[in-house]
Amino acid sequence: MVAAFSIAAVTAALKSRIENWLVEQSIGAHLGADVVVSALPPDRISTAADERPQINLFLSTLTPNTALHRTVFPFDLHYLITAYGSADFQHELLLGVVIDAMHNLEINAASLRVMIAALAAREHTSLWTAALEANLLGEHERLVAKPQFLTYEESGRIWSSLQARYRPSVAYRITAQTRDEVAR
Repeated sequence: MVAAFSIAAVTAALKSRIENWLVEQSIGAHLGADVVVSALPPDRISTAADERPQINLFLSTLTPNTALHRTVFPFDLHYLITAYGSADFQHELLLGVVIDAMHNLEINAASLRVMIAALAAREHTSLWTAALEANLLGEHERLVAKPQFLTYEESGRIWSSLQARYRPSVAYRITAQTRDEVAR
């Protein structure tokens, strides 16, 4: 059951990181509208001429992490992060915000617990309470974000398989590393 909580907790932590970065950078004020951050499949996002500024964090794939010394978090999470908006340059600004928020992202066990505790306090659901009780990340592990390059063909296959309207996106892999691996 730890894997289920880990996946949900990491996605929630990334969503929180992006939301906080939007506030810190006053992006809503620059756009003249609040920016929504969601974690939905892209085909569930409403797209139209009047679509609101939005960043969507979609967990597209899980792969095994085959590095040695993996104890608690044995897989990598692959996210497709997409920008939505109806005005000129909204996509570009929002993707830039995501790249800035993900740059040098490092989540350790303590910071993950803090983020989950904040969710538990705000949302009062048993999911976050149970996640707090689980050992989601080893004390000597860190989650790091690595940008992933998608070729035109890979991007086309993803959007085609999702049966959703294409929007500008960036891809990231979230992987666990031990302190020794991070230092290298």
